[in-house]
Amino acid sequence: MTPISEVDFDHFIAEPGKLNIVDFHADWCGPCKTLGPILEQVVTENGLKARLGTFDVDQGKEFARDQGVSGIPDVRFYIDGKMVDRFVGGESKARVEELIAKHTAGIIPANDFAGQLNAGIDSLGMPNTTTEEIPARPEAANTKPLEEAMAPMDEEWLPPGMSRK
Repeated sequence: MTPISEVDFDHFIAEPGKLNIVDFHADWCGPCKTLGPILEQVVTENGLKARLGTFDVDQGKEFARDQGVSGIPDVRFYIDGKMVDRFVGGESKARVEELIAKHTAGIIPANDFAGQLNAGIDSLGMPNTTTEEIPARPEAANTKPLEEAMAPMDEEWLPPGMSRK
């Protein structure tokens, strides 16, 4: 759960590759206090695909009003900055899970992209040649320790083939 302000809002909802959920709430709101832990738990279970931001309407009344918040809790679901769903009032854990599952179905988490790629390769029956087994970069035969390579040049040094007049 990330507290967000009106300054962070646009950046938060536009995070690519995730379902960005914003919970407009207030500390004094009973349904908000009930829903908050449910949202937090379900989002944690879907941590690679979803994240939760909370906006305290008492700290940003004008912004909340500009966003069309007329009742709380007001929970909105965004993908790439576009609202894809919302609900106002309390909801059951099952309903929250259903909404999150619905909107995260097509999301491939950035952290799990390699796993998804491997699964796709495996399903094609092709050999897995991912970069997991790339050896360390070999060193050239003429490498010198850094201190020696960075030492000041001798004043008398000339490139090969050159001579002083």
